[in-house]
Amino acid sequence: MPDITVYGYMSTVKHQWARDFKVVWLLHELNIPFQYKVTRPREGQVPPDFLEVNPCGTIPALKDGDVKMGESTPTLVYLAKKYAADGKQFYPFTTLEQQAQADHLLYYGTTTVENICVGAIFRHNLTASQWCYSMIPRFPELSEEGRSIFRNRVGPALTHYLGDKDYFMGDFTVIDIVICCPLLYAMVMEEVSEDKFPKLWAWLQRLLARPAYIAASQFKPAESDSD
Repeated sequence: MPDITVYGYMSTVKHQWARDFKVVWLLHELNIPFQYKVTRPREGQVPPDFLEVNPCGTIPALKDGDVKMGESTPTLVYLAKKYAADGKQFYPFTTLEQQAQADHLLYYGTTTVENICVGAIFRHNLTASQWCYSMIPRFPELSEEGRSIFRNRVGPALTHYLGDKDYFMGDFTVIDIVICCPLLYAMVMEEVSEDKFPKLWAWLQRLLARPAYIAASQFKPAESDSD
């Protein structure tokens, strides 16, 4: 029986967009039980063992037996590799060439896609101050610049990589999780829609209909889980 603990802040609103949601989503895909500890470093609400698990002090963090790690993307790859099973191959890349293609999309989703969708389009829009990020300065011109980059570069690039496939690598993998979460920001900001990027829109609808995504979205950690 796996002994997995996830540290994150999914008790906040719109928790499907929190980085630890990616880890919870994959654990539901793998059908693996886990403990969840509510962790809010900015508010000083951290479990006693949190910094032992992730000395960087960032979330999400994961403890799996003796394995301790932070950062959502390598955590997804680790879990997908360790707990792969028949019908649950979410990082099935065995050759160097396959891994290079997969890792390119993973890093692209974690850096460029997230920086544009979250760091620019969303964070510097009025919507951000209504839902979160209420204490940081906003520069609307950066949001507009991010929209332009998404429309002209990021959106077309993702459409190219997806092609006519159901998922980015053909079958569902951790790549889809990594790219999906920042695109939820772009979707609510109306940059991903059926008319603007129909293939990305259809791909998102497939992801949002997955039973594991729905279960993870409905997951509600208890506040007492911070102990």
